[in-house]
Amino acid sequence: MWSDTEDAIIGGDLTAALAYPTPAGGAVLTPVSPIGLRDRAAATVTFTTSLGFGRKLERISANPRVALAFHAREHGFASETRFVIVQGTARYDTNPDRDVLEQRVRPASTRFMGPRGWASSGAAG
Repeated sequence: MWSDTEDAIIGGDLTAALAYPTPAGGAVLTPVSPIGLRDRAAATVTFTTSLGFGRKLERISANPRVALAFHAREHGFASETRFVIVQGTARYDTNPDRDVLEQRVRPASTRFMGPRGWASSGAAG
């Protein structure tokens, strides 16, 4: 289990670096948005990424061992200067549940980026 200080970082960083293995034994680092989604009781941390990044998802599916580095305080709410690395096994849903997106992901996203504007909601002007 992680500490309260670590929880503040995990819950307050907008951007984290995801590291996942390549077939050649290397690693790829790419930014993802955890937007504060975590469950201490279940010891899980969630991040968002586009399902359009097929290569990343294929590699994670083939070898789901990942690390998530919380390192940047510029775009979130965490103020602690510590560096947190979460390691574990990743999984993703190719068909995310709309209710989960609306009831869990949207409020977390809104906290960091504000409410959706008319342009992103599909409204015409």
